[in-house]
Amino acid sequence: MVLVAIGVSLYFSNNNATDEASVYIETEEFNQFTHTAGGKTYDYYVQAKSLDSSAPSWLLPNSNVDSVYSVYEDSPQYGYLTYATVTKNKQVELNYYRDTPSPIKSYTVLQGETETTLAPIAVINANTLVGQERLNFTDNAADVNAREYYYQVTSRNDCGNLTSSSNLGRTIHLVVENDDEGLRNTLRWNKYVDWDSTVAYYNIYRTLSPFYSTTVYQQVAPDSLNDFNVFVDNISDATTSNGKFYYRVEAVQGPVLPSAVNGFPNNLTSAVSNSNIAEALQNPLMYVPNAFAPDGINNTFGPKGQFFDYTQFEMTIYNRWGEQVHLTNDINQAWDGTVDGKDASSGTYVYIIRYKDGEGKEKSKKGTLTLIR
Repeated sequence: MVLVAIGVSLYFSNNNATDEASVYIETEEFNQFTHTAGGKTYDYYVQAKSLDSSAPSWLLPNSNVDSVYSVYEDSPQYGYLTYATVTKNKQVELNYYRDTPSPIKSYTVLQGETETTLAPIAVINANTLVGQERLNFTDNAADVNAREYYYQVTSRNDCGNLTSSSNLGRTIHLVVENDDEGLRNTLRWNKYVDWDSTVAYYNIYRTLSPFYSTTVYQQVAPDSLNDFNVFVDNISDATTSNGKFYYRVEAVQGPVLPSAVNGFPNNLTSAVSNSNIAEALQNPLMYVPNAFAPDGINNTFGPKGQFFDYTQFEMTIYNRWGEQVHLTNDINQAWDGTVDGKDASSGTYVYIIRYKDGEGKEKSKKGTLTLIR
């Protein structure tokens, strides 16, 4: 008997069980079948079909049996970047809320200076996150004092296919400009994006020494019309400081919306995102009179100043012969016009004042004064 094949039937079963299904394929030089059901191991073989419908099945040739695992490619129901924040160690910390039941192989962290230049900076094996609904990542390479950065987290399945992309997170970059004469510092920072809800408000922190304050100095509303926010700080209340100011801005999220995780149950709460710490230095200002009268209204001689290190101060006064007549390290200890308890003579004297600014740099001021009797 001569059999002429017109096609093949493909048989497949799950884990050596009885045949579950078959499919008929027309004869071609090469045949292809795509199985879309996933998450199982299947056994496959093919059997030729004859034009002679009366041909017994034992005459029809069968192929060998082959097995393969069909990857389950269900996509995560959500993937939410809860925040991207600058830490006090000048790093960027990310927190990502993930759909734990979904079969994910890996997560990729992307970073870029703009939202269109995102590039991978880390790949995290999902097996290291078993039982954890949060993925935490720290970017140690970001220069947080130079600029803001965009971040995103994506997921891939066992086939390496992209299955989800999170919302963006943009860090806050703060810059401060000082105005010596106006006694003010102007803060400027980009707005935080991209929470599911809006920024409720920004907290501003100000300190006069380099420590990470947790006491809110001012609270300001976000500028909804621009990509940046501006705050002008009147510093007239701090003229006795050394002139060094440290600022930090914190974005506070409004109530989390159900859309953040597509309406699925969650334990998300409003997040915060902090900026870098930006410094401002007010230049020292020193006011020195040019005359005084020990027997009059202005009966002592001494400078008045602001924004310098009062613990690093020295004033020396010399007579016309170069002899030292007064020395003090206390700006509040003015010269009363006496030398060793006796009245100094009228005339011209020379003063030299030395002090340090908020960065520890030494400054000096030299001039003459007239003692009037």
